[in-house]
Amino acid sequence: MQFDKTLKYLSYPFKAIVSRRFYFEVMSEMAGVGITYLFLLCAAIALPATYQVKAALATLQSYELSTVVGKIPPSYIDTKGVLSPTNPDDAAAKVIYNSKGQAILAYNLENGPIDGLNESVPITITSHAAILNTHDGTVTVPWTSVYGNAGSQFEPLEMARALEQAFNSSYYTVWLMVTLWMFSMLAFIVLIAGAATKAIGSIFVKTKVSYATALRLSSYGATLAAFLMLSQFFFNISFSYLMLAGIPICYTVSFLVQLRKVIEMCIADPKFALSARNPLRQFYESQSRVREDNTIDHGPAYEDLDEAGRFEREENLRRIFKRNADNIRMNMMHQQHNNPYQNQSQWPNSDEQRNDNGMWPNANDENSKNNEPSSFNEQQDSNATDNQAKSNDERKDNEVKPNPYAYNAKDDDDSIFNDNFDDLPERGEVKKGGEGKDSSFTP
Repeated sequence: MQFDKTLKYLSYPFKAIVSRRFYFEVMSEMAGVGITYLFLLCAAIALPATYQVKAALATLQSYELSTVVGKIPPSYIDTKGVLSPTNPDDAAAKVIYNSKGQAILAYNLENGPIDGLNESVPITITSHAAILNTHDGTVTVPWTSVYGNAGSQFEPLEMARALEQAFNSSYYTVWLMVTLWMFSMLAFIVLIAGAATKAIGSIFVKTKVSYATALRLSSYGATLAAFLMLSQFFFNISFSYLMLAGIPICYTVSFLVQLRKVIEMCIADPKFALSARNPLRQFYESQSRVREDNTIDHGPAYEDLDEAGRFEREENLRRIFKRNADNIRMNMMHQQHNNPYQNQSQWPNSDEQRNDNGMWPNANDENSKNNEPSSFNEQQDSNATDNQAKSNDERKDNEVKPNPYAYNAKDDDDSIFNDNFDDLPERGEVKKGGEGKDSSFTP
């Protein structure tokens, strides 16, 4: 049992390269293990890479390279990546030999012919790069790739001590350094691929996935890129960083296309959704057990049921599909209701041109036929806008309510409001009252 489980884990890198169906399992069952898989993959492929690095270090150590490098004249590297000697008198080309009399390093800043040197040397120092001559070919290492563009002092003695420490490093130390280097490279590739997958899936494939899912898919999609990086340790080849980053993007986008195709087939045919050919069968199997009254069917699996039981499961799935479609349709209607200007293509006369006053012409209006501006009813436009943009509570709050203190003469029978005020005096005059009546001032 333990052996079968181990064999299953060991087959993951192979499946990640050749099987698109494997990514359905990655998406649904391997949440939270993408970065772990990537680190373990780097640790595994770093083992043969470490062996190759140790062999190269042993070869350089046999050249007595630490002693040879210590004899290089003190130099400095400017911001353009050009190596120049600190003392101008040391600019002449020279060949440095080891204790065995072997020519190991050529200090040739102008990269020209050197008198008396008839054999090729393993290392050549030029003004712009270090050239390594190996059995598999020539490798050029520019100074900018090592020291950057900030400029630096080239101290031969410090370089010799660093080489001596590298030669004496243990196999475990080299393996750890190679593992961390490969993991940092692949982790950055996965971050780029995850963002690109999410964007391409949403815009072009019309399939939305979370960024965490995109990172998990990209971690497994970067398996081929990891093996290509490993091949650079054994063959004189080089792959650009852009090419390595494009590999997981191709894997994940291809999977999203297949995912959308499978979902469409499941919606069109519930029998396919519940068949063993469907990579999402486990998800739809659990969905088909939900009855119409929201109870759960704890019966046997779909393939073990009779015709009546299978038909019930299929009907449950059709009902769920229909309910999801209705929910999506209602959400779209609510969005259009809350934003009536969102889809202007559905407006009446939307394909016609506005007139000079900025109004939409009305085909049923005689004025529009004569290119005259249509009449505009402010009250109708205000009511239409309120009905579309405001909720029921807001419309209630904005309704004109009757003023309890307003006087309505039609409904009032009080005689005081029915008096004849035609004989009232002018403002500022004093009205003289009769007997028993007080005089009053009319303002």
